[in-house]
Amino acid sequence: MTPVQPGRAEAGRQLKSVMSMSRAPYGDQVTDVGVPQGFAAMLRNRLNADDISPDLATELAEYIRALPGRMCAAATATFEELDSCGTALWNAVSKIKTQSSTPEHQKNLGLVRVFAFLLLDSGQQTARDAVRVFKVALKSAKHCIVHKQNEIALHVLERAAVYQEAVELSRDHLSPQESATHARLSWDYFILRTIQSWHEERLDLAEHMFSKATVLRTSQLDPSDAERFTDLLYEMGNELLGKKRYNDAVKWLERAYDLLTGQDVEKLSCDAEDLRISIAHSLVKALLGLQCEDARSKAWNLINLLQDEHGNKLVILLLRLELISTNREFEAMDYHECLRRIIHTVHLTDSNLRTILYHIHKLKREDSTLACQALDDLLCVRLLDTEKEKWVEKAFITRIWTSTSASNCRDILGSLRGFLELVTISRPKHLVMTASATHAAHVLLWKQIEAAFGQQQYDVAASWCRLALLPVFENCGWLNVAKIERKLLLCALRKHDLSSARELYLHMSDASKGAPMTKYLMYKVALQSEDDALATECLTAVCDQSTKDATTLYACVLEAQQVGNKRQAATALQRVSENYDYGSPRGVHLPALLRQETISTMICTARLLITEVETGRDQNWNAIDAICKLFEGAATQAESSRKSKESQLFSTMELDWFSRNSYNLALKSSAEWNPRQTLRLLQASMKFLELYPEGMDASTLADLSLRYMFCDFMAACLLLVLARPEDIIEEQLQNYLRVRSRVKDFGDRLQDQLSRLEGGSNDDILRKYGTLLSFDFEAAVRLKAWNDLSRIIDNCSICADSDVYAIIADIALCSEAPTPSEPSIPLWYRIINLILNSVMLSTLQKIVNVTWRMEGNSITKLSRWIRCLARIALTSDINVAEHLLEQTVRIVKDSKKDDRYPTEELEWLATTTFNRAVDFYCASDDEACKRWAEQALVLANLNEDDGALLSTLQSKYSGLKWGD
Repeated sequence: MTPVQPGRAEAGRQLKSVMSMSRAPYGDQVTDVGVPQGFAAMLRNRLNADDISPDLATELAEYIRALPGRMCAAATATFEELDSCGTALWNAVSKIKTQSSTPEHQKNLGLVRVFAFLLLDSGQQTARDAVRVFKVALKSAKHCIVHKQNEIALHVLERAAVYQEAVELSRDHLSPQESATHARLSWDYFILRTIQSWHEERLDLAEHMFSKATVLRTSQLDPSDAERFTDLLYEMGNELLGKKRYNDAVKWLERAYDLLTGQDVEKLSCDAEDLRISIAHSLVKALLGLQCEDARSKAWNLINLLQDEHGNKLVILLLRLELISTNREFEAMDYHECLRRIIHTVHLTDSNLRTILYHIHKLKREDSTLACQALDDLLCVRLLDTEKEKWVEKAFITRIWTSTSASNCRDILGSLRGFLELVTISRPKHLVMTASATHAAHVLLWKQIEAAFGQQQYDVAASWCRLALLPVFENCGWLNVAKIERKLLLCALRKHDLSSARELYLHMSDASKGAPMTKYLMYKVALQSEDDALATECLTAVCDQSTKDATTLYACVLEAQQVGNKRQAATALQRVSENYDYGSPRGVHLPALLRQETISTMICTARLLITEVETGRDQNWNAIDAICKLFEGAATQAESSRKSKESQLFSTMELDWFSRNSYNLALKSSAEWNPRQTLRLLQASMKFLELYPEGMDASTLADLSLRYMFCDFMAACLLLVLARPEDIIEEQLQNYLRVRSRVKDFGDRLQDQLSRLEGGSNDDILRKYGTLLSFDFEAAVRLKAWNDLSRIIDNCSICADSDVYAIIADIALCSEAPTPSEPSIPLWYRIINLILNSVMLSTLQKIVNVTWRMEGNSITKLSRWIRCLARIALTSDINVAEHLLEQTVRIVKDSKKDDRYPTEELEWLATTTFNRAVDFYCASDDEACKRWAEQALVLANLNEDDGALLSTLQSKYSGLKWGD
């Protein structure tokens, strides 16, 4: 029967229109009937050369859209030519191998197939070749559907509908074999229409086309077609499942399952059973998505059926796990039993192991104990005997994580201990946990240790520590071992179990014992057990290793303070200060040390050391030296801080504390300590006073200056004490120079203080200055600074204290001036002698001149100075001697009755003066002799001896013979 055709006149007009297209593709000359055939011939040549360019594909698509459906009857020759061209082109494209083609090339080949089909379609004038053209149409449409050319596929299927109708109408006149062939072609057509409708998301049309396909009776399909159709239905249902259209997915998946189940299993391919299980897997998911009891019941029936048929197959067991997990009440025992079957039966691969661990994680959320049992089975039954170390480590870490993170696990510690001991015993000798796996396990265990310790469950924390030290963790490294051992030590300390702490320490490795934190913990043990030797050993070790971080040292200080061991606290604080040059170590924020910075640390150290020194029966020279070092270091640090101007480490209050306490301690200990140590404290105090900030009020500055003067005074005293007995001349002279420096500074500040001080304070400061001037005089004499002596005596006038002059005179008289005048003495020595005598003469003369009229001056002391001055003047300067005699006469006359000039001194002076007159007489200097003799008689006359001396001298004077 001929297929339904459009009107002949209309078809003829379409063909004429196409064949009269103005463009000639690829240079062909356009003729009325030769254009499609010429293009087809050119296309065949390009196919043979495997050269289909994008431009050619575009032109090909234009021909596909323009070709008419049928020719008029007058174009018989054209029918034959089109049929011949289409057949040749189809054969050419069918020979091309497409396995290695690109997707774009596949689409271009699909266009060629469609063009060939349309040529064949256009060349048909009867139904004689309808079956042949129908087959070509179905193959072309299938190719387009596979390569997502949906629009072209629809165009082909619309043209194929004509042939399907023709084939279907001709079945009644055919043999059974031909009829079956025709039915199969129709079935293929409706299947393709179903797929095309599905791709266009027109499920209603797909349903209609599927219903037409089912009318043809699936029993008539051969197994390969049925399997192919099942795969198509599965793909449709699976896509709908992905879109969560569960009702539609169930419908199509059930059709796929029923279609495949209805086939003879023996005639299906080896992949059919896997396809059936995949369909069942998706169908179970779709049924679960419906969330109704009927659907769940169907899913269970399906799973039970598959398990009865296939046993413990992985995919079936996984479906069972999924069903169990979606129950309203999770059946942990059923889940665990199914999971155990998987563990015992599945072939282990990376993917399967990940699947098992995933479901163990799901089980853990409901019952950690069962999850741990599953992991124990997995490790001990399946993994330990394998060569896959990564698998073992992954399961091992998961097992520890499951136990340590469980909130519903019974007897976590006991279960985990048993597991670890079992692994230690069961593992092959070659199987050793890597360092990274051991570290991961230790991280998990450490969280439990810290949690128990934070809750003050010290026994539990210790148990976790012992787990972490089992042999299975031998690759953890000594640092981690030391950390865990220290936590054990700390647990024993918190329980006040000192004997256990010592035992733990003894069993540690040498590396662990030597760690600073271990030494710190043992320092705590030593403090609590009052073991000073161990405490000193540990503190030394901590100090030696705390070059960058002082935190551990500060912790030692706090521990000693809390225990009440002042000696250890002072020692620790001193080590902190020495280690960091009395600076501010980084990372120190300890409120218990009064403040958060190093200043408070130094203050604490000083207080503790001072307390120790003051309360000790014997002088602790080490503690005294430590105090000096601390104050000196603090002063240096304060000076550096002030120079940097970035951060003022020392506040005014702290500077005041240090300056006052260093001075007070020096003053208090000056009689007991070595002068050098006392002097160090004074120098530190003066440095602190120099560092007070600028811009303070005048009253405060004056107070600071006064305090500095007190330091000057005491420092000068100590320096003089050090200088006098010093055997090393250079050292001695340096000390004398420092004495003079302190005296000068005192004198420079004196005037400002005298203007503000009154009464006793003023007298006291003048007395101190007088004392310092005597020190200055002594130092000047020792340094041979002769030109400074007169100025020093002048400065004494402000003190108005005769005692000062007395001291200066004594110093002058005790000076080591050489006196020999024999010719054997070298000339340079005699010159020095003359210089020294001249200096001493002028010095004593000045002292006598200043003091003889002073109130409260002792005439007896003055008479002795006069004698000394007279002896020097008689040999050095005769004019000074004569002036001194005249001055002495005035002094004797002005002396009071209750304080008369001593008789013996006056006798000596008169006698010496007369003897000097005799010397002049022998030298024939009569004039000088008379002057001196007369002066001697005046002195003798003043002597209260009833004129005895005067009478004697007069008789001797009268016996002299003068040459006129």
